[in-house]
Amino acid sequence: MNTISKFYKLSLIFSLLLFFNACEQEDNLRFTQPEGVFELDVPPSPNIFLNFSVPDNPAFTVNWTDEVTGTNEYTVEMSTTQDFSSPVVLGTSTENTFTISVAEFNNALSQADVEAFANEAIFVRVVANSTESNIINFNVDKYPENDPVIQSPDSSFSVVLSGDTSGDDAITVSWNDPDFSADNPTEVNYSVEASLSGTDFENVELMGMTTDNSLSLTQFELNEIALDAGLEASVQGSLDVRVSSLVETTNGNIERISDAITIDVTPYSGPLTNLFMVGAATAPGWNNDNNNPALVRDPNDPNVFTYTGRFLNGQFKVLEQRGGWQPQWGVGPNGDLASSEDLGQDPGVFEIVDGEGYYTMNMNLSNNTYSIVPFDESSAATYSTIGIIGSSTPNGWGSDTDMTQSTFDPHLWYINDINLVDGEAKFRAGDAWDTNWGADTELTGFGTQDGPNIPVEAGGYDIWFNDLDGSYVFILNDE
Repeated sequence: MNTISKFYKLSLIFSLLLFFNACEQEDNLRFTQPEGVFELDVPPSPNIFLNFSVPDNPAFTVNWTDEVTGTNEYTVEMSTTQDFSSPVVLGTSTENTFTISVAEFNNALSQADVEAFANEAIFVRVVANSTESNIINFNVDKYPENDPVIQSPDSSFSVVLSGDTSGDDAITVSWNDPDFSADNPTEVNYSVEASLSGTDFENVELMGMTTDNSLSLTQFELNEIALDAGLEASVQGSLDVRVSSLVETTNGNIERISDAITIDVTPYSGPLTNLFMVGAATAPGWNNDNNNPALVRDPNDPNVFTYTGRFLNGQFKVLEQRGGWQPQWGVGPNGDLASSEDLGQDPGVFEIVDGEGYYTMNMNLSNNTYSIVPFDESSAATYSTIGIIGSSTPNGWGSDTDMTQSTFDPHLWYINDINLVDGEAKFRAGDAWDTNWGADTELTGFGTQDGPNIPVEAGGYDIWFNDLDGSYVFILNDE
């Protein structure tokens, strides 16, 4: 009996040891469940370019996994900084996915003061029950949608223009473009436009174009615009002024227009002065009605004239009327520029004393100054043909109307009694576009290679063109 009892006791102790050992091993083998996640998927592309031409298309879609919040109400936020100091709500969702359109996302970027085409880093997260997901980021190029804002002048602006101070500044229009900082490399073309007040810009007068954020006009320039818009000389009238912007992209042009301001302008009247060469040193000699070449009037100051061309050794004067000797311009008793009207008698002659050659003559009728300086034409091309072409010309844009080359100066070209219609024109050599000249000022100006089309009003004209400096003069025939 004692031996059996001992056997049972040993068996019991051994069983208990096995039990406790098994429990210990089970504790060592137990697995813990992983913690739940609230996580946004990594975006498929690190860059997003917003195409303004498809505003309703999806800009992007984000997806997430939520094993934490136990809700189906989500808010999607964006920020320009990773700390989300100023978050912008993109929208809400009741599912684990969110899509936003191109137009909606572009508008949200504007709210966050993101500038256009800046490839800015954007951070996105999802919030639910005060729980925030991880943060994803990508770069985005937004397109401009905010209109320019005119900063000066305001609608209290009023100016009385005068022909005596026509070269002085009359107005400076400046504006802010919220979508572009000063160092943004995007080229934005701005047009400052005017129209008769209250006509909703039915007929637009172009005040000027620039890539800057301001435009200044002289009294002469503003006077021309005011009269062309329909204001009466010597009578105060109102013009509406706005700024139009144009950005060219591979997807098309983006146009934005500012709100208009209204300014009061009193224009002046008076015909524009034309000046013509006469004298032994010039092509027509002392004949005052011999196809006398015209000087070029500065398109920004009607009192400033220039002429570059061939002169003989000898004397000459400048006339205001072809076929008439009065008024005439020459040298006054003090050696300054003078007119017969100012002196009450004929002024003295200008004179070329350093020999036949090319010279540039400048005249300023406002301060009675002039200069005659040599001009080096030795490297200038000599063309066999130059013509005028454009929608205002007899052949339209289809072919040139040839000009006549001066026999006195091969760089001087003219055409007489040509009838033009409202439209545009350019000058070109050899009936081809390889060499062409254009500018944005009517009647007179200085054309540049591949420059803009010259605006033209209907009428009969004599036209002069100089291929040395690209200058042109349209003389309206009133007779």
